[in-house]
Amino acid sequence: SLSKITNKLILVARTDYRQSLTLNAIAEGMHMSSKYIGRIFLKDTGIKFSEYLMAYRMIEARKRIVGTQEKISVIAGMVGYVQLNNFYIHFRNYFGVSPSALRNFENAAERLEA
Repeated sequence: SLSKITNKLILVARTDYRQSLTLNAIAEGMHMSSKYIGRIFLKDTGIKFSEYLMAYRMIEARKRIVGTQEKISVIAGMVGYVQLNNFYIHFRNYFGVSPSALRNFENAAERLEA
């Protein structure tokens, strides 16, 4: 079972992932040390908060890339990325393909199923 701090961090990540989130800002709002809550999160989950947040953003981006025809640059902003280049790097590292390649693959697969 996860600690209250970890549950709070997960809730913040899932509700505010569109915003610029830092562990420092969240910790300040909780009146705690960012090092402390970061250690608790890592102990409970096995990953850093920043890794969790990035993974959550990637999953949300994937849903939008596959489910809409919205521009990739707009989707990057919708999931909290200010720097488009960082979004592309994180996406490729996480999924192994570029956002547009994933969209093209998914669209081709849908056409084959139809």
